Amino acid sequence: MKALIEIKDLTIGYHRKGNNNVVHEKMNGSLYSGELTCLLGPNGAGKSTLLRTLCGFQESLEGDVYIDGVSLKETSNEDLAKMISVVLTEKVNIQNITVKELVSYGRSPYTGFFGRLSEKDNILIDEAIAMVGISHMKDRMVQNLSDGERQKVMIAKALVQNTPVIFLDEPAAFLDLPSKVELMQLLHKLTMETNKVIFIVTHDLDLALQTADKIWLLANDKPLQIGVPEDLIIRDKFKGFFEREGVYFDKRTGLFKIKNKHYRKVAVSGHGFEYTLLRRALSRNGIEPVHNIDAEISIEIIQGEETKFVLSYKDEKREFTYIESVLYCLKDLQ
Repeated sequence: MKALIEIKDLTIGYHRKGNNNVVHEKMNGSLYSGELTCLLGPNGAGKSTLLRTLCGFQESLEGDVYIDGVSLKETSNEDLAKMISVVLTEKVNIQNITVKELVSYGRSPYTGFFGRLSEKDNILIDEAIAMVGISHMKDRMVQNLSDGERQKVMIAKALVQNTPVIFLDEPAAFLDLPSKVELMQLLHKLTMETNKVIFIVTHDLDLALQTADKIWLLANDKPLQIGVPEDLIIRDKFKGFFEREGVYFDKRTGLFKIKNKHYRKVAVSGHGFEYTLLRRALSRNGIEPVHNIDAEISIEIIQGEETKFVLSYKDEKREFTYIESVLYCLKDLQ
């Protein structure tokens, strides 16, 4: 595969009088057409600074960014507008303009001084709107759309700009979970259908690990790590980037989990998803589920027409049909 974007010995940061403020240095990596790549990292790692540098909004301190073999430093603003389109975090707050009119702004690098749309431009606009699934709302006013719908409009605007590269900064920041999943799946679909480079800065770690083709991991005082999510999991690369007290990366599931503090133990036996859910509920409440049959308190899960949770304490047994009732009982036994 040929890399469309390459960074070579790239040092990012801010120019200061007499002394530059270096955020990250000596980075090397590539972005490939037809791949959805997510940039992950803790707060303050320099993700936004890197994105601005890749977009040409901010100069690098050292090194360079190459787009299709051409240095970003040697690329004019006019040519850059035909190479890179950007979708930013900020909510779209535009009044009295239709979806189609807003999407049409993406054709501005091609429409000349007067900004007149040709028949070809209108065809491309309708195609971009259809690709993101909002053809039925192209005549609606933007201010009447939901946050998720507005983000689709902005992605259509980026598509109609007809660039080989699309950069997005936290595109799902204001969306609920189902809308975030829908947006990420849409972006992955677009990479395959258009063969574009789509590069996303995001804090949604678990969602990125489940949808991205490649991950860029960025953290302070650590070299940039790049790879397929599964390879990074196998190589145990996530551990040093995000883990802290109360949070750990579970290699078995490939997801980040909360590490609860436990203050007591209860023996749990059984199987099925009820067993898994009971253990999760106990752990959340500071109770460590163990397999020790000599524990003072034990809970057995009995499967049947209706699942029973049988709690044993000393010589007494009590049956429950809800985990909530089990938790209340355990609190009474403290």
